[in-house]
Amino acid sequence: MKKILLLLFLGLITASFSQERETYPIMKNYYVSSDELDENIPEGYFVVEGDVKMFSSASPLDQVQVASAAEDVETYTDSSGFFQLELKDSIQDLFFFKEGWNEYVIEDYHFRSQHRIKLTVYLGRSMEKQIMRKPLLYLYADEPTKTTIQLKTDAAFTFTYPAYEPEKGWEVTATPSGAIECNNKQYPYLFWEAETKGLSFFMKRDKIPGAVVASEDLIPFFENNLSAMGLNDKESADFITYWVPLLSDHPHVLIQFLNTEQYGDKIAEIEMNPAPESVQRIFMFASAVDNPTAWMNIEPQYFDGFNRSGLTLVEWGGAIIDLNHIQP
Repeated sequence: MKKILLLLFLGLITASFSQERETYPIMKNYYVSSDELDENIPEGYFVVEGDVKMFSSASPLDQVQVASAAEDVETYTDSSGFFQLELKDSIQDLFFFKEGWNEYVIEDYHFRSQHRIKLTVYLGRSMEKQIMRKPLLYLYADEPTKTTIQLKTDAAFTFTYPAYEPEKGWEVTATPSGAIECNNKQYPYLFWEAETKGLSFFMKRDKIPGAVVASEDLIPFFENNLSAMGLNDKESADFITYWVPLLSDHPHVLIQFLNTEQYGDKIAEIEMNPAPESVQRIFMFASAVDNPTAWMNIEPQYFDGFNRSGLTLVEWGGAIIDLNHIQP
């Protein structure tokens, strides 16, 4: 039987606030609803039963293999996500596997003889390639200024415009109007996209910085927040007209923004020669949310604008990633 190398367990996280101490159930891959003695179960055996659900929506997940690596006994969840399995009490591990989903193993629970254990298990999708969508770079200068721009990232470029040469980068001229001159042509911005793995929402203590936004509120949400971050009307319009059509099919969307420093750490570093005097880089993570209150404590994000002066770089991009990809 297949057994995954990486076991994901994010349980109860305890945080301190002032002099009080509270526990928040941020994400939990399984929980036990009951564990009771059942004399109808033969001595030396226990019965485990319950439901397997999708982590992001709590919808039932069928055809999930439920078994122990130590014994050749298995079952599969039905169309409602339900399973039931009788095992020897010497078995102290239980794994759940479905192709395309992260395998989950329970090995920290004590299964006792003649007990009936009822539990619910949540599975997340396997990590797949993620697209860094449409990062756009805008350049402004008080007077025409030649500059070289290089991106430092482990991601694989899928498209750039104008063509980006990793060895040289972009050799361009920034102008006061915002037009970017490259190879005797003018462009409104520099464009790149790339594929990567490992993009995840980040957590701050026990909370996810961000906002769950209803689809009908996406435009005002972006207008307000992009303005607060210092984007001008054109930059904001480019962002909104690209992202709102992609996100509005979902009733709710979790939105998290990375600031300039996080952009460099998680997405791509950028080197300019000469270096810009003003920089604002914004990257968004977005995920559809079927149940806007499930398994999450959301902490609002607050943003600082920036002063545009001299050679100025503004960049925005984003990625649609699965809600299961969350890192402390």
